[in-house]
Amino acid sequence: MKPQKRSNHLEILFEDKSLVIVVKPHGMLSTSFAGSRGKSAQDVLANHFRSRGKRTIYAVHRLDRDTSGVMMFALSEQLGKRIMDDWTNMVQERTYRCVCLREPGAAPLPESQTLKNEIAYNRYGIGFVPLGPPQKKDRTVTAISKIRVLTRGAHADLVECDLVTGRKNQIRIQMAHLGHPIAGDPNYGNMRDSRNRLALHACVLAFTHPVTREALRFESREPKEFISLLGNRQGPNPSRGKRGF
Repeated sequence: MKPQKRSNHLEILFEDKSLVIVVKPHGMLSTSFAGSRGKSAQDVLANHFRSRGKRTIYAVHRLDRDTSGVMMFALSEQLGKRIMDDWTNMVQERTYRCVCLREPGAAPLPESQTLKNEIAYNRYGIGFVPLGPPQKKDRTVTAISKIRVLTRGAHADLVECDLVTGRKNQIRIQMAHLGHPIAGDPNYGNMRDSRNRLALHACVLAFTHPVTREALRFESREPKEFISLLGNRQGPNPSRGKRGF
């Protein structure tokens, strides 16, 4: 579907009486928290709908501040909680694109691969894949992603990731564990870099509408600057473009 309108810096792809689908920009929080600065996507939408008397904007999932892309909000708390409870059955596709660096000595990424890891989180919320059998103190969760390389560059690759599970920082943790951390990521991998934005973008969200039962699919292409991060490109893979971007 084509974008319908913009609300401040938030691109609105779709809205009806139940849902609003947006493209959140890099640098904007999904929801505010105590002590946070600047307006979140939830705040911007609340202002957008206030003139119509709608004040409840319920976030059913979140993107990190530095991750851009497609997000869903419910227009009532009751519906929002119902969506969260049925999220796994309701959502058919969550696809991200990212620029992944290559740490020295890391093997090149294969054309496509399914990643399945046990992820643990430390006291600060930073995730990691335990080396060897998990310790009793490590509470682990299973993370599954399907990845494929779209374009190879001299020192980085443009990678598409389909989420099978949706763990916190899942893609960032799994790619860093492979030796291919996401560009601009200050927390994961040995090539931590905070000079550029986090090169991670939520490109596709496809789901069954919780009220109308209509099948919906929304797309937002990765930012143009992602391609410049690849350096001297070796060209796109033959498989690129099957999703219609």
